[in-house]
Amino acid sequence: MELSELDERADEFEAFHSRFAPLFGRREVQEQAVKYLQGLISPVGRKNGWQLAEAVGDKRPDATQRLMYSTKWDADAVRDALQRFVIDKFGAAHGVGVVDEMGFRKKRV
Repeated sequence: MELSELDERADEFEAFHSRFAPLFGRREVQEQAVKYLQGLISPVGRKNGWQLAEAVGDKRPDATQRLMYSTKWDADAVRDALQRFVIDKFGAAHGVGVVDEMGFRKKRV
């Protein structure tokens, strides 16, 4: 997804992230979590700290690295909130989600 597409879907993105924002505590941390998520869904080829920082307009990867390694937030609570979102959105409480990160489009059979 291009960041310009994210601008077009800003309300939808904000609604999605609002489910998670309180789990990150301070506003600065919430804002960096938004940037991190934007970087992850951006079309950047490699998702390392420098490329993610550049994709979201940060000059250095320090803020994202702090988010990942030293900021206090509850990863289990974020996971649980995401699970609730998926169940609400797709409606299968006992369903199984599969993520394939191979990096290339699969042929449909």
